Amino acid sequence: MRVFENDTTALALNTATLGHNLPGHGAGWETKKVIDACAERGFGAITFWTQGLYGNAYEIGNYTKSAGLEISGLCRTPYLTGSEIGSDRDVQKTIDTAAELGADVLTIVTGGTNPGS
Repeated sequence: MRVFENDTTALALNTATLGHNLPGHGAGWETKKVIDACAERGFGAITFWTQGLYGNAYEIGNYTKSAGLEISGLCRTPYLTGSEIGSDRDVQKTIDTAAELGADVLTIVTGGTNPGS
C-alpha cells in the first residue's frame, strides 16, 4: 500500500468534494483559496468542476500552474442524453473551457439522473 504521510504530490483534489457543485453548499471558498490550500498541503493536482470557474478558466489555469499544481481535469459536460440533456452549444462551451483551463482530461457525462430520485 502506498503511504502519503510524507509525500502528497500524487494526490489531487476534486473540487466537487467540497460541495461546490451544489449552489449554496460547500466550503464557501473562492477558487483561488482552494488552489492555495491544495498547494500548501503539497497536493500535485486539482480537478475542477465547471461551476467553480465562472468564466475565468484561463486565469484560473494560469494561477493553478503558478501555484505548482497540475490540472488533472475538468468535470463535467452537460448531460448528452436523458431528461436533462444539454445543448450542443453548452457541450462545446465546456470543451472550450477545458482547453482554456489547460485541463488534461474533460469528463464527459452521458446521462442524467432520474427526475425525483
